[in-house]
Amino acid sequence: TQNPVFSDPYAFDLTSKGWKKLLSSPLIVKVMNSAVLNRTLGLLTGQVVGRSRYAEDLLDQAVQQNTQQYVLVGAGLDSFALRESHHYPTLKIFEVDHPDTQAAKQTKLKKLGNIPATVEFVAINFEKESISEALNRSLYDSSAPAFFSWLGTT
Repeated sequence: TQNPVFSDPYAFDLTSKGWKKLLSSPLIVKVMNSAVLNRTLGLLTGQVVGRSRYAEDLLDQAVQQNTQQYVLVGAGLDSFALRESHHYPTLKIFEVDHPDTQAAKQTKLKKLGNIPATVEFVAINFEKESISEALNRSLYDSSAPAFFSWLGTT
């Protein structure tokens, strides 16, 4: 697509081996893109893509108003730091997530290249502590404006 709503060139590399295998099969991709599945799974995909685009558009507005901290709660395999950090060289990015999720992600990120210096991984056990408690262990400045996104945790 010439002007996609959202483009993530790192999604395939960050996904699991199982998904990579599925997505490498032309037949599976054809089935996934079929009209039947697009009427069901397409709704979910559209929601995920739409909320990511919306959040990043709002982040851009916040940065234009001098917000210099971006907190991704439940960052998972979000690739913002790889895709967009070069557009925001002074934006400090805090990825807040479970330590196991972060370890797996960091392993994949290192294979793709350098993890941007503006990224700080903040480990949290969502069941035992608050986001503010986790951020207190980081370089996050609670006295400065920040943009928060919480796009998906289970």
